[in-house]
Amino acid sequence: MGDIDEIERRAREVGQLIPEQYPSHVDVGEEWLWWHVEKKRWRRVELLEVAEANPQRVKVQHLDPDMGARAVWSPIRRCRIPWSSRDAYIDSLDRLSRAVGHPFNEDERDAAMDIVLEGVSSDVAFIGYKPGGTLEVNDPIRLSSLSGVSVTELLGHPDTYRDADGWLIPWPVAKRVAMLLAQRDPLRFVRAVAREELETGPRIDASIEELIADGRADLAWITDEEKEEVARKSLARSEGKRAVILEWVGGARPSLGQEYRRLSGQYRKLARLAAEAVPELRSRRTKSAATLADRIDAAVRAAGRMPS
Repeated sequence: MGDIDEIERRAREVGQLIPEQYPSHVDVGEEWLWWHVEKKRWRRVELLEVAEANPQRVKVQHLDPDMGARAVWSPIRRCRIPWSSRDAYIDSLDRLSRAVGHPFNEDERDAAMDIVLEGVSSDVAFIGYKPGGTLEVNDPIRLSSLSGVSVTELLGHPDTYRDADGWLIPWPVAKRVAMLLAQRDPLRFVRAVAREELETGPRIDASIEELIADGRADLAWITDEEKEEVARKSLARSEGKRAVILEWVGGARPSLGQEYRRLSGQYRKLARLAAEAVPELRSRRTKSAATLADRIDAAVRAAGRMPS
């Protein structure tokens, strides 16, 4: 079976979103599925009054025995779909909940988001708009080609779903796609990790300057040490994500990620030692020592602030 045939087959099998259908004035007297917000459960109601022009509220009469045949005014959005279509509608919501409800590790989800964003055009696939670690796929064949995950595996999870935005791929498959993307071009993603670490300090500096220009005069007095502390905290919050990416790029060969971490650690140590030498050089009060101190200081700053 070819990829297109497989896509068509799965499209007939997977859960699909049934859109809500709000009532109009011609539906008065019909029974409707109504969402009881306070009780978080479905109710059966009869439509009593619906205005003709863009109604925001409707009058309904409850038909469930425990509601005592009450007639109430309700926001129209609580009326979801005709009562006769309720089973298919509720089933579609249950399937959507299963698709986006798989448990995930946040560092792994964040790593997958970065990898897919870096390695795949957003018109092919994207992680981040839907809940959880759900992967949205618009072009399964292209994503299969990029990741090495077959179309059958990509769409084969029993909780795969389709809505107006395309295919919703549950987290277990989304994670595998991200891992294989990273392993197909490991150097690209090691460089992305390095780039994030190198660019965090300058990015925070630029943000602070923008805030000062917008009127935050109190930030004009922030010291370089305080800026570095902000950068360190920012990097610390995403350390787990970067560790996951470096683990994934190795696959069965974790040496590449480990080598990057080793070299990164050596760089930080060298940068600290060089920075500590600057005051000593300046204390000698000679032109050559001052020039060397300036060159070391400039080199360390140009390389970017690394986490300690």
